[in-house]
Amino acid sequence: MTMRTSPPRRNVVRYVSIFDTYRNTLCRARQARPPPAPTTPRRIAGTRFDARTPLRPLEVSRRMAKQSQPPVVAELGRPETPEEAAARKAEASRLHRARQTFRNLLASLAVCALIVLVMVLIVPRDDSPVVRDIDYAAAAAEAASDVSAPLAAPELPSQWTSNEAELRTGADGVTEWYIGFILSDGDGNAAEFVGMSQGLDANPTWLADRVAKRAPTSTTVVGGLTWDEYDYTDLPPGESGNNAYTLVLERAESTYVVYGSHSADAVQTVAQAIADAM
Repeated sequence: MTMRTSPPRRNVVRYVSIFDTYRNTLCRARQARPPPAPTTPRRIAGTRFDARTPLRPLEVSRRMAKQSQPPVVAELGRPETPEEAAARKAEASRLHRARQTFRNLLASLAVCALIVLVMVLIVPRDDSPVVRDIDYAAAAAEAASDVSAPLAAPELPSQWTSNEAELRTGADGVTEWYIGFILSDGDGNAAEFVGMSQGLDANPTWLADRVAKRAPTSTTVVGGLTWDEYDYTDLPPGESGNNAYTLVLERAESTYVVYGSHSADAVQTVAQAIADAM
């Protein structure tokens, strides 16, 4: 039978000596370390305590009361009262509603403009000039009862129409029978304009106004009658106007003025029809 024996005493002494050596070395290392630099306590704004100092209940209540105070309004220099705050909020709400109303109005106008634009784009339309056809012969017969002289109603080919026929009285007291003629092309579009004015008991002032205060250039025979000719077709269109070519005939108590802004042939066609009807 084997007996367990305790370790020799010299081993215990050696362990104690090693522990003492380690402890002494650690103490010397701590003593050789430089002391820590002094720290400045962090201070909390509005208090005389640092961050490591617990706040007392009185100081906590003071800080809470300071935080609960309403802010100072710059315009007033003081906190606003509850009535002022309510009025300010009501005014802000009113302005917000007004801005919303204006935005809604702009949106409605934009939608309406868009609808109108779509209708304009999709609805077909004829851009060709509208040529009215007035029965000038019937108009002359109706107006004949108001004057003593017969009114001219020349018969013209089918491509000729009238866009106006009326009995006028100017500021000079001269009664005028006017017919506006339109010569259409093969497609039915207006190609030329010729006007006819018949002045009853006309004076020189009325005639000068109808010929644009120009002098006759010559005379010509149309329909067996001699007409005074005002040929200004060599002028630019902006200067000649509607009287580039004019024929004037005085017959009994009537003065006939036939004028046009284009060719002399169209004016002479109307003058021929007037002479044929006499």
